[in-house]
Formats: sequence, C-alpha cells, structure tokens
Amino acid sequence: ARERLMRIIDALPTLSSELLSETPQAAALVRSMALRAELAAVAGDSTEAGRWTSVVMTLWKGGDGDTQDVLARLGRAARRN
Repeated sequence: ARERLMRIIDALPTLSSELLSETPQAAALVRSMALRAELAAVAGDSTEAGRWTSVVMTLWKGGDGDTQDVLARLGRAARRN
C-alpha cells in the first residue's frame, strides 16, 4: 500500500492543476499525503514522516474539525518519533 501511495503522490508534478478545482479530489489528495506520513512513521522513517506531516499541516492549518483531528494525530506521531 505504501509503495502504491508513493507512486501516486510522486506523480503529482505530471498532473494538471485542474485536479485541485475538484474539491473531493483535492481533499483526497491531502488525505493521501497524511496517510503517507502515518505509514512512514509506523515504518520508522522519521524523515519521510516529517516531510509529509509538514506538508499536510501547511495545507490544512485552520481547517475544519475533521482536518484538525488528522493534524492532531500527525502531531502526536511526530512527537513519538
């Protein structure tokens, strides 16, 4: 799952910016980045976890309750590593 997720996110530079005009797709993209951070943390890859945690925190700073729950979880994982 981690490798497949990495391929999708790594392909972002090749995708059209129109992807971001679709709210569900844009939200799913950031959730994918959050999952990538969590998987990296579980795997003990603190560099990769920190990189994607930072990206998600930047994009979702000031978001609604659901996004804040994800940010809190990522923050806790970052402190453990």
